[in-house]
Formats: sequence, C-alpha cells, structure tokens
Amino acid sequence: MSYILSINISHNPSVCLLKDDEVVFYGEEPNHLAYESYTEISCIHLQSILDITKSIDDIIFCSYRRYNYQLEQDIINHYINTFIDPNISYKAVHFFPMKHHIYHAMKGLKCSKFTEAAALIADGSGAHLDAHPSYQEIESIYNISSNLIYAKYKHYSCFNTGNLESFFPKLNPLFTFVNNFKDDNDVQYLFSNKLSAGQLFTEASCKIYGGKESKAKELMDLSVSSKKVFDIPEYASLIDGCPYLNIHDTPKEEISNREDFAKQIQFETLEHTCNLIQKTIDITGQKNIILSGGYFLNSLNNLEYPKRFPNINFYIDPKAHDGGTAVGAAYYLYKLKNDFTYGLQP
Repeated sequence: MSYILSINISHNPSVCLLKDDEVVFYGEEPNHLAYESYTEISCIHLQSILDITKSIDDIIFCSYRRYNYQLEQDIINHYINTFIDPNISYKAVHFFPMKHHIYHAMKGLKCSKFTEAAALIADGSGAHLDAHPSYQEIESIYNISSNLIYAKYKHYSCFNTGNLESFFPKLNPLFTFVNNFKDDNDVQYLFSNKLSAGQLFTEASCKIYGGKESKAKELMDLSVSSKKVFDIPEYASLIDGCPYLNIHDTPKEEISNREDFAKQIQFETLEHTCNLIQKTIDITGQKNIILSGGYFLNSLNNLEYPKRFPNINFYIDPKAHDGGTAVGAAYYLYKLKNDFTYGLQP
C-alpha cells in the first residue's frame, strides 16, 4: 500500500490523496485563480489528509508552468516548509513542469473508466516552453491506455507575447519556427500567434464587461439571448491560416450587439473544437474520447459534441479546469512508479 499526495499550484489550487490507484481525498483551495506569489498560499485540507494517513510515500506538485520558473520553485519550497505538517512523513518530492496537459489527460482516463482512449486538451493557456517561454501549449491530443500515453498533436501559441515583452524583449515569435511539422516520434507541432478557444472567452469577456477577471460563463449565458443564426464558420475552418475573431483590434464601443458577439464566439469555438475532435479521431483511430482543459467547461457546446459525433463515446471532464490536474498528476506518478517508461513522450 502506498500514498501519493498531489498538490496543484496552478489555477484552482487543489490537493489530491491517492491510496494505491484510488482517490481517497480531493479538495480545492479558496483561491480559485492562481497563486501569483508564495505569500498567497493557504491549505485548508491538511487536517483531512492527516485523518487518513500520516505517512506519505511521494508528494508531487503540478502547475501550468509559469514563465517565471523561480516563482514556482518558491511556491513549492514555501509549501513544504510552511504547510507540510511535521507529523507527515514523506520519502520524495516530484515536480515535472511540462506535464500539465498530460495531467488533464490522466485525470480523464482515471475518472472515465476507459481502458484506452484519446484525450483532447483545450486550455486557456498551458505550459510555457523552456527554450521560448513566450509560447504556451494551448491544445494537445494524446493516445492513452492503461500502460502507455503518447502525444499525437501539440499547438503552441505566442498570443500572450505582448504582455511578456518586458520579460523577453529579444524574442522573435512565430517566424523563428518551422511551422506545422512532425518530429521523429510522429508528433505534429503547430506554432501560431492565435488565441486559444478558452482565452478567447477571457479576452472577450474582459472587453465587454471590463476589468481583468474572466467572465466566460456570463459571456456564454449572454449568447443564448441572441436571435442571430450563424451557419458558416468564418474563422474556425481556416484556423491554420488565420486568427480567431480579431477582438484585440475591436474597440469596445464598436461591439454594438453583445448578444450576437457572444453567440459568434460560441459558434466559432464550437466549430473549431469539432474540427479538433475530428482530427483526434483521424490520427488516433479511437472511439473513446476524453475532453478536458478549461475550454471544456463550456456546458452549452458540450451538449453539441455527442450530436455531431453520435458514434463516439465521450467523457467530458466535470473538473476540466486546473483543479482536476491534482488527480491527474497523482495518477500519472502512480503509473510512472510502476513503469518508469510510462509517458516518456512530451
């Protein structure tokens, strides 16, 4: 018998305790966004963990991999030194910074009860690349089973580069890469400057409602009020060649009909994610498909996927946000400890 404690320091901070391969505790922290400094950290769940066990085999931290790598290490160190109760013994601490989307996929595999599946991950903004930290992983496709997981597709975007110029002023985004290529492991990579489907909701809701906090749910609810019919995806069908709705160049006062604007975003991102689902089917051959990552909290569009793909068995992760990655990270480490070759691909 072994215990793995997983601590998510991404958005929706959370903890998970795994006993062998079963979840015996899961809890989310009050801060629903993300820790931006170690002084914000709180942990209200350690007593619940102590009630179960005082002996932990492994602690694993998981994150979406901030561009400020030192901050993540500071958070981890502060967590261990301040919040890990001295009555808890543990043998090892783990942190695999680039596995964020794998943790989404593993959480889906664990909770779906599929023995094998493909996982489509659509994030607002995921892990920053080591060599070019202005690029973030926004979409991934994995083929997964009980004894292997490997990537088939990864999309990295530098849509946030403008916000990072003070940190990385010499970066030359996009055209420094050979775009849309496959590596020796047959993983397809796409590099772009496009907003992710999830980030599009964040950016658009901030533009409509003001402020910096995403009101994606309000935008989704607003779309229901629109009577306009959209039937031709102006952007989604050309996602490899052009951006989504160009909201950065759309002044707030020019959004004359918020309801129609919200509905178009719903429509465009639905078409885009349907294209990604079809791509997932084509490159994996799977009929069991897991949908996870922040975009798939879109409950309205989630209802449409089984209608579009009636022959596919979907598991749409109810904790598709980063909180669920605590479960995925614990399960991933459990698999890794039983087979060190598990998930060696990115």
